[in-house]
Amino acid sequence: MNIKIERNLVISGAKNLILKCFFSYQSIESITLEYCKHVIIASIPYLKKLTLDGCEDITISGCNFGEVNIKKSRIYNFIFNTVKNLNIDKCSTGVVSNNETVE
Repeated sequence: MNIKIERNLVISGAKNLILKCFFSYQSIESITLEYCKHVIIASIPYLKKLTLDGCEDITISGCNFGEVNIKKSRIYNFIFNTVKNLNIDKCSTGVVSNNETVE
């Protein structure tokens, strides 16, 4: 199956989702996850924007982002390499740390 993604990827209601190594999808500028559970996002070299809305049990590791918006999400563990803008609103039970810098 071939899936063509141009600029924006939106996923809603997924369970047990893994997004890893978007080297071949460098045209993707943003990812939006809505009401997803058990999500792992790892090793994305650069993404302009990541939005998580109503998600649960999220792990992010080894990624570089321009902007991250997290709304109404719970039970998360984020280890960013770099993030230019980080916005967290109405979330619970989370840990945010960085490997290098948060600007």
